[in-house]
Amino acid sequence: MCPLLQNYLPLPGTFDECAAGNGELRKPFTRFSEALPDLTATELKRRGEIARRIIHEQGITYNVHGDGLGRERPWQLDPLPLVIAEAEWRPLETALIQRATLINRVLADCYGPQDLIRSGWLPPALVFGQPDFLRPCHGLQPPGDVFLHLYAADLGLIYMGPRKRPVAVELPASALVPWADADGGQGQERG
Repeated sequence: MCPLLQNYLPLPGTFDECAAGNGELRKPFTRFSEALPDLTATELKRRGEIARRIIHEQGITYNVHGDGLGRERPWQLDPLPLVIAEAEWRPLETALIQRATLINRVLADCYGPQDLIRSGWLPPALVFGQPDFLRPCHGLQPPGDVFLHLYAADLGLIYMGPRKRPVAVELPASALVPWADADGGQGQERG
């Protein structure tokens, strides 16, 4: 077990995704702990400071949509990942793939036959009034029929009494640009 999680006890009366009430690590965190046998609080802090420095040096920021001030904020990283059990991840993965596939198909239709617009399922003003809709690209066929090049969702947990449920919230494309830029534009999948 990594030193960081030794003697860890959750707050009484709350659900803790890391450990049960008696301090016993939950299965996903047991595997995580075994993968990081030398991680101490000092090392975790050092890694967090390195990440913040790189984010600052690279100018990786995001905007909060709907924020009247329109300020750019530094990208936030949690030094510890959200560990999700495989049984919880599978339905989430399926839903995310389904969403991305649907969005790609809607984009393919908007840039192609526009059946959704003609049938009334998509209002023309919603598509043509969108500043990101590229009219000159109508009728173009991208390689592999891939219209959606970036897709992301914030992952979080909803706690319902003693249980939790992972959920995903879609992010706007503008929130993905810092990630793509920080990756050198490679778009490498994160596992």
